[in-house]
Formats: sequence, structure tokens, C-alpha cells
Amino acid sequence: QMKESYKEAVDLMKAGDLSGMYLLSLGHTWNWRHVTTLDKFIYTAELRTGLGVHYAYARMMREVIDDLCQVEVNRNIFELIHLGTAEPE
Repeated sequence: QMKESYKEAVDLMKAGDLSGMYLLSLGHTWNWRHVTTLDKFIYTAELRTGLGVHYAYARMMREVIDDLCQVEVNRNIFELIHLGTAEPE
């Protein structure tokens, strides 16, 4: 039942009918992908971990930066990143 309504929702939305959103379960999440260059991502990460940012968003950005530190060839660049602490305003 759940898979059928999910498939129907996706088919409707692919056809341009956004009413398919109403067939999904409450709280349904979609995978999110974003393509950017490293310098733009670092800038975004610094902004999205700063003052007043939601803690969950800041945690996700820190996890991505930590993952990048593990795979990036030039690891020295990550010493220059100034991540915030997402403290409340």
C-alpha cells in the first residue's frame, strides 16, 4: 500500500501535477542533492554554522565538512575554514 502511493505520487509529480505531494506520508523526506564548487560550499558552511542557525542544519554542515576532510587531497585548506558554533541569537 505504502509503495503504491509513493510510486503514484512520484509519477504525478514527474508529470507536473504537484497534488501527488498529498499522497505521501506526513513527515516524508526526500534526498537532497546540491552541486557546487568547494569554495562556494565552504562559504555556505561558514554561514550555515553561524549565529542563530538551527542546530540540526549546523550539525549536518559540520558532518559534511568532517567527511570532506577525510577525502580531500589538500587537507590543509580545512585549517582555514571558520565554522561557527550555531549559538542562539
